[in-house]
Amino acid sequence: MRKVIVSASTEYAVLIGRGLLAQLGTEVAKRIRPCKAAVITDTTVEKLYAEQAEQSLAAAGRAPSISAH
Repeated sequence: MRKVIVSASTEYAVLIGRGLLAQLGTEVAKRIRPCKAAVITDTTVEKLYAEQAEQSLAAAGRAPSISAH
């Protein structure tokens, strides 16, 4: 896994690597206290990745909501 720091209006890290989508819930849980999760995406990405993201977040105890536009 590689971490890239993005400097925009606020600084944040982007993780890059194989299999990270399956670890999404675990990675979020390491960084953010328990809460609901919202995933905002477009319809193309939703078709490809939303189900796996939703499952990973749910397995980590999050209550994911997916919104595609």
